[in-house]
Amino acid sequence: MKLELDLNDLQYDEEGEPVGRRELRDVIVGSAAEQLVREIRKEALRGILDKVEAVVQDEVRATVQTVLSQPIQRTTVWGETRGEPTSVLEIVREQIGKYLDGNGRRRDSYNREPQNLRELIDDSVRDVLNKEMTQAVNDARTKVNTEIRDHALKAAANALTARL
Repeated sequence: MKLELDLNDLQYDEEGEPVGRRELRDVIVGSAAEQLVREIRKEALRGILDKVEAVVQDEVRATVQTVLSQPIQRTTVWGETRGEPTSVLEIVREQIGKYLDGNGRRRDSYNREPQNLRELIDDSVRDVLNKEMTQAVNDARTKVNTEIRDHALKAAANALTARL
């Protein structure tokens, strides 16, 4: 803890005696007490805020869990009920299952979005390989061009120097 004192707050007479009731000891004790109270308040406030945040998070988590597990009724686009009531969690499980086990897209489809996990992985692997293969082909092309140019320059230099 850092304690700062303003000595201008103290007044002394010609003999060095404090004027009024304020002595150095009283000023130091008062300043230290104020600093301690500020620090204790700050720590207490931080503790209270942390506790409130934890309670709020727990309440929000419980409320979301409750809402997600409550039954809802599916409807058609015209608002007619369809099937039995189910929960949002069950709908999410169904969609994940469809995505993991889906049939995928047809070859003649214009929709190029992956329809299941296998297609997503296939697309990702194809993208990575295409990028790496493109870079490898470009590197090889540059190397071949450089070697051909160097070989042609050497042959030209040999032909010109052979006549000299």
